[in-house]
Amino acid sequence: MMWPMPLLSLLRCTVAALLAMTLLAGCGDDEISRPVSPEQLTGVDTDKPAPKVVARAVSRLKKQDTGTFEAVIGSNSDSGRYRLSTRSAVVTRTVSSAGTTAFSDSARTPEGVWLRVRTPQMNEKRACWVRSGDALGTTPEGIAGAIAGAVGGALTARGRRWDGDQVIGSVNLTQAMLAVDLGVTSSLELAAVPTARVPATFVVRDGDFLGWRTTGAQLLGAMAKAGLKAEGPLSSFAALENVTIDVQLANPGTKVDVAAPPATRVIAAEPAETLLKRAKVCSRQK
Repeated sequence: MMWPMPLLSLLRCTVAALLAMTLLAGCGDDEISRPVSPEQLTGVDTDKPAPKVVARAVSRLKKQDTGTFEAVIGSNSDSGRYRLSTRSAVVTRTVSSAGTTAFSDSARTPEGVWLRVRTPQMNEKRACWVRSGDALGTTPEGIAGAIAGAVGGALTARGRRWDGDQVIGSVNLTQAMLAVDLGVTSSLELAAVPTARVPATFVVRDGDFLGWRTTGAQLLGAMAKAGLKAEGPLSSFAALENVTIDVQLANPGTKVDVAAPPATRVIAAEPAETLLKRAKVCSRQK
């Protein structure tokens, strides 16, 4: 599974350009809503073996098929909705930098993948998409690319023991890394360590898997143990030492919209030099 590298580079440049435009416009930073801390949850049944509790909750999560999630990674956050049975998801990453905010959206379906970048000033319903390629494949550990990362981490959760109302265990290292940066899916280093794990904590309430959490320090430690270095294609992980990766799942089994964007809201990726101009024209169309 991989993202097309030329388009990834283009979108990263576009994010930087949009952030610069927003800064020049004097836009303030939007406050990012953090998920509820697992320590604040109540009603957790701790009288059963932790491994079985997590295994049953993960099995239930798979049967529920759909839901929403929010992941906070340092000053950035992801929010999205997914459907496991159709290997589909729509995800928005909120990027904050230098007092400005931009949004990077991705729609991932069996028909393909669409991406777009927008600012708070843009009308979300009119903002246009770029088709980046065919449907994402499957990660080495068998997780569909469309839901890899935050949701993928939940699907690979293993419980070990209780600590208060939380379960201490682990998630697949690749999934934890993809929750931080989906762009590293093309890294050959990850393909070499499909079974590596990273320590994590979980909360299961009334049989539902509510989320997982790890830290940048634990992630870097697991990477080192697996022989991975935060350099080269994995350099985006070098600054994670003091960052927390906090994932919250909600609305299991509810109806979610994970369809591809309408054709009237899709523009061609090339020529790259006119992408922003064409995106503005597209956004003015009704």
